[in-house]
Amino acid sequence: MKDSNTCPKCQSRDIIVVSMRKTVSTIIPIAFTMAGCVNLARHVCGVCGFTEEWIHDKNDIDRLRANFAAKPTP
Repeated sequence: MKDSNTCPKCQSRDIIVVSMRKTVSTIIPIAFTMAGCVNLARHVCGVCGFTEEWIHDKNDIDRLRANFAAKPTP
């Protein structure tokens, strides 16, 4: 939905983007402070209600990878 601006369930182009403020339910914590969290945005279909969450800042994706990437097993 983020790139196509089309709902994958009903093909509607009525997409609502809800930028979320940092709260416990809208972040991925990677540190002990709110500054050390990745913020999410929701894309909601205005027809069927299908919802996706996306990280828009590419730097945040790299921060997640650095904190949660699979570690090689010995």
